[in-house]
Amino acid sequence: MSEAITQSVADVNTKTLGDNPAFYAGLAMGNAVSHQNRMNVLAESAIAAGVKAIGEMDPLQALSLARVGFASSDSTDTLAKLAAIGKATAGV
Repeated sequence: MSEAITQSVADVNTKTLGDNPAFYAGLAMGNAVSHQNRMNVLAESAIAAGVKAIGEMDPLQALSLARVGFASSDSTDTLAKLAAIGKATAGV
């Protein structure tokens, strides 16, 4: 009877050792997916903050950025016109 018990314990131990690589591979995959999800959330937050900053920019600030060289020359004329309108209406 003790030989059957010994064999049973050996079989369970062998199965446990055989299952470990699959378990840890699954755990690693779960961690990788979780990490990618966190990176996606951070990227979306950064993009949203950038879009919000651009949308809330006033014409004078946009013009100053254009003068520094952050905008194309086509946009510079438009921004200058917007700044002039802003100055004109600020005194009203």
